Amino acid sequence: MKTGSLMLTALISLSPALYGQATPTAVATPSSSLSPSFGGPITDGEVHYSLSAGEIISHGLFSGSGTETTTNLSGAAGYSSRSERLPFSMIYSGGVLISTMSGQTFQTFQNASLAQQFITPRWVFGVSDSVSYLPQSPTTGYSGIAGVGDLGPLQGPGQGPAGGILTNYGKRVSNSLDGNLERKLTASTSIVGSADYSILRFIDGVGLDTTGITGTVGLNHRWNARTTIGAEAVYSIFTYGTYPGVPEQLSLSGLSFQTRGINLVFQRLLTHNLSVSASAGPQLVNSSNETLSPSVTTGAGSIGLSYTHRLTTASLTYVRGANGGSGVQQGTISDSISASVNRSYGRDWQAAITGSYTRSSGLIKSQAINQLLGIAQTYDSFYGGLQITRRLGMHTTGYFSYTVQAQNSSSSTVPNGPNVFSGVGNIFSLGVTWAPRATSLARLF
Repeated sequence: MKTGSLMLTALISLSPALYGQATPTAVATPSSSLSPSFGGPITDGEVHYSLSAGEIISHGLFSGSGTETTTNLSGAAGYSSRSERLPFSMIYSGGVLISTMSGQTFQTFQNASLAQQFITPRWVFGVSDSVSYLPQSPTTGYSGIAGVGDLGPLQGPGQGPAGGILTNYGKRVSNSLDGNLERKLTASTSIVGSADYSILRFIDGVGLDTTGITGTVGLNHRWNARTTIGAEAVYSIFTYGTYPGVPEQLSLSGLSFQTRGINLVFQRLLTHNLSVSASAGPQLVNSSNETLSPSVTTGAGSIGLSYTHRLTTASLTYVRGANGGSGVQQGTISDSISASVNRSYGRDWQAAITGSYTRSSGLIKSQAINQLLGIAQTYDSFYGGLQITRRLGMHTTGYFSYTVQAQNSSSSTVPNGPNVFSGVGNIFSLGVTWAPRATSLARLF
C-alpha cells in the first residue's frame, strides 16, 4: 500500500518542471502529444493533503558553517480533476524551518503550481504557472528543501538545480509562466509550439536577478506505435540585473545573451517498461557584448531513459546546453547528468534515491572581469539524496533521509561575489507524515 504522501507526489507530474535553477531552457526536449485524463466534470476530482514534522541535522550546509539543528513543520495539498476535455491540477507545499543558526532562526518556504489544459479532437492548449519562495538553493524533493520528507517518485518543480550552481543562504523568489499548443495535422503528424517566461529574484540582494524568455516550434510525426520523430527550433533570451556588491557601472547590468538552435527529436518505447527520448542539434550563443562574451556554436540536447515495472520506477537523464546561470553567472553552458530510483517493498516500506552532477562553464571569458565580479569560470556541482519511509499506521508514516551536496570551482579562492556555495554539506533528518486517503472534491463541501 502506497502512503498518502507519495500519492500526493503523483499530482506533481502534471505540473511543469520549473525552478530558479532549472534544466537548460534553451535545450528542446522531445515533445509528446498531450493525453486527456478520464472521468466526469472538472469538479469531480481528487484532493490529497498531508502534514509533516521532523528534525534536521546539517553540517556544512552553507559555506564555512558548522552543525545546526532545524525543526521542520510543513504540509502539502493537491487537486487533480478527472475532466476529459479540461484536465486541471494544482499542488501546494510549504512550511516553516526553526533553526539554531544565528540570523536564520525562523524561515519559511512556499511552492505552488497549477496546470490547465483545453483539449479538442484537433487542438490541445495548455497553460501552467509555478512559483516558489525559498531561503536557500533548491536540491531534492518537491519543496527543494533537503530533509523535509518529500523525496519520492514523480517529482516536479523543486526536484533540484539540474544544470545549475548551488548557492548559500539567500531568500529568493522564482516564477515561470508556460504555454503550449498542439495542432494535429493528420492522425500521425502534429505541429507543436511553446513559450515560457521565467524570473529569478533574490530578495536579500545576494544573487544575480535573471529573466528568461524561451520559444519553441516543432513538427512531430508518429512513425509507428512505438516511435515518434520530429524537429524543433528554439530561441531564448536572458537578461540580468546588477551583481551584488559591485557598483552598477562595473556590474555589466546591460549584458544579455541569446540562443538559437535546431534539434532533431526522437522517442521510442523500447519495451513495455523502458522508454527512451532524445534531442540533439547545434546551438548558437551570442551576447550583447562580443568582447566580454564572444559568440560560440556548441552542441545542445538531451537523452533520457525511463523505467517502470510494478513497484519500481527509475530514470537516467543527460542534458547539455546554455542556461541562465542560476543567479551566479550571466549565462553558462552546462553538462548535467541525473538519476533516480524509487522502490516499494511490500505494504510498509519504500525507498527513494536521487542524484545529480553538473559542470557549468560561464559565457564571460575574461578572467579580469570574473575576478572583479567574484565568480569562477567553471563550477562542478553535485547533490544526492536517500529517503526511507516506513508505514506506522493507516494514515501515518515515518521517514529517515540523508542528503549530501558538494561544489568546487576552477578558482583557487572561494568566490565571494554572488554568495556561491563551496565545500561539502551533509543533511540528516527524521520525521513523521500524516496523510489521509485521497477524497473527492464534492465530499469536502
